[in-house]
Amino acid sequence: MGEEVMNRLAQDVLELEDRIEERDRAAEQMTTDEFIDQMRNKNTSRKTNSDVNKLKTWLSDQNELREFHEIPPQELDLLLARIFMTAKKCDGGDYEPDTLKSIQGSINRHLTEKHCNIDLIKDKEFKHSRDVLMSKRKLLRQSGKGNKPKKAEPLTKEEIDILYQKKLLGAGKIRVHN
Repeated sequence: MGEEVMNRLAQDVLELEDRIEERDRAAEQMTTDEFIDQMRNKNTSRKTNSDVNKLKTWLSDQNELREFHEIPPQELDLLLARIFMTAKKCDGGDYEPDTLKSIQGSINRHLTEKHCNIDLIKDKEFKHSRDVLMSKRKLLRQSGKGNKPKKAEPLTKEEIDILYQKKLLGAGKIRVHN
């Protein structure tokens, strides 16, 4: 019986070594780009793809058939300025100001991932689209978009008195509200 156990253990060790070698070979074959892709946050990737598809759809609607990373910077700057100025949600409503900024970030991230030497946020060639985006965000804030309160307003003395009268505050019996 002891010999049988030793043989099984030896076989298990050999199988484990084979798996480790196989994993190491696979890791060596993995490119650095594949490694980066595996480590990328899935939600960020999903948002980036969604925003890039929005841009592609908008460009297609404008009869622009080139891939946007193939469009010369001056033309791309003007196209981005127009999309930031006119962008609407599917229901026809305006985007939140920060959503437009995050769309710009997604497009920039996509260009970086495709190894394009373009930075929409820093390059002087894209100053016009940045200015349009900043102006559009300002306009949206003035019309009430993006002005969500950061904290709850404190209760007034009258509101607290009402809560005591309804016995929702105080040392009374505990009631469960459904």
